[in-house]
Formats: sequence, C-alpha cells, structure tokens
Amino acid sequence: MDIRIEKRTIINDETDWLIVAPPKGGLEQWKDGRSAKEFARFVTKFHDSFSKIIKEIVEKNLHYTPESLTGEPEAKTDLPPTRSSGPRNHDLLLFDDRIVIGIEAKVDEPFGDKTILQEKKDASKDKAARIEWLKETILPEGCEIKDDDVKGLRYQLFTATAGTLLAAYDQDKSYCIFLVLSFHQKGGKITQKAKSNKESFDEFVKVVCSKGQYCQKFTVKRDGETEGKQITCWFIEKDIAFTPQTFDIE
Repeated sequence: MDIRIEKRTIINDETDWLIVAPPKGGLEQWKDGRSAKEFARFVTKFHDSFSKIIKEIVEKNLHYTPESLTGEPEAKTDLPPTRSSGPRNHDLLLFDDRIVIGIEAKVDEPFGDKTILQEKKDASKDKAARIEWLKETILPEGCEIKDDDVKGLRYQLFTATAGTLLAAYDQDKSYCIFLVLSFHQKGGKITQKAKSNKESFDEFVKVVCSKGQYCQKFTVKRDGETEGKQITCWFIEKDIAFTPQTFDIE
C-alpha cells in the first residue's frame, strides 16, 4: 500500500515537511524528542513501518485494503461556528475514496491545557457556541458537560474528533478513524504524562462510544443544516517505541 505525503508539493523527508507544513509553534516545537519532528521523521524515514500500521488498522476495522492513501500534514478543518476560534489542525490527515484518518501524534505532550469544562467556564459567547456544537455532535443524547463523568474530559479530544468527522463530511465519506500515535523512548519508563494521556483517551472513548466499543456513529452537520450526515468513527491509540535513529513498532 502506497501513502503519498504532500502539501502543495510532494514531501520526501522531514526537511520538506518543516518547510511546507511547520507546526504551529515553528522551530520552537521542531526538536528531537518532540512530537512534531519525531512524527515527521517516522512518516518519511520509516515510511514502510508507518504504512504497515495504517494498512493493518484499516483492514482490521473496515475490512478492506487501501490501494493508496494521500496524506496532508497540518491540514486544517474549520469547526462551527468559524468565527469562534481557529480551525482544527491535524498533525496528518490521510484519505482515499472511502475513508478519512485524522492523526494526532504525542511524545510527552498532554491533550491540550484544558478540560472541556474549563474551556466552557472561560469561553466567550462565540466559543461557548462552539462548545455547544461539540457537545451536541459528539456526546450521547442527554449527556451534559456538567456531569461528573464528562467534565474532566480534555477539550482537545473533542476538537480532534470533530475535526476528523468534519473532514470526512467535507469529503462526503461515511467512515473515519481518529488515530493517536503515542511515541515513547524504547526501553525507558513510560512517563506520567504518557500514562495520563492514555487514561484521558480511554475516559473520552468510554463516554463517547457505546459500552465496551471504540467505535460510534455520529450525526454531523455544518452551520444552518438540519439533516446532517451519518458518519462512523473508530477511536484508536497505538504505541510506538523509538530511539533517536530507529523506530520499533510494538
């Protein structure tokens, strides 16, 4: 299976990636051991390993083998209402004619600085409207942000899920995957931040999906629409052990 990485031009290595798709924080974020650079290095230098992971995930969950996928780093997806804050930035957005895969890469960074409840407390009128849209789109019917089992969920997991769903919606796809790739040093101890990220991800999926499932069907619509589109999303977290020069897939 071939995966072509491009953004206005073909991306062959991490240098190309930095030039055409730098992280939000620029060179300050582009460091060894940080997710932006390590992820770009993994996707380009260890392309076969990355392709193998994606192929196995799609085959296991959607029961087909993609012939090829196209990937755009730092792809942007607008979230309603568009004036409330910036778009969702995907670390990498993959797609073919059947599926969209939104990828979030983490080394030792948390899922954002705030929970959704903290965001709600500090929100402007427009930001509150976005949070309400996120709640209506992602949470099960009748579930409120003030509930004890919801208030601690990370806001970034809501926007990442919504961005993946809307990317599928915009491309008229019925299926998507929100994939978290968690990098950790080979042979080293799993850090507390990494453990916390896994717990945050599992807690989020437990609330959003049906009991015991890592898959859910959502009704997705843009501003002003009444019907929307049914989109099924899988939630997957994959651990990747790495050293400065090589990656090992666990």
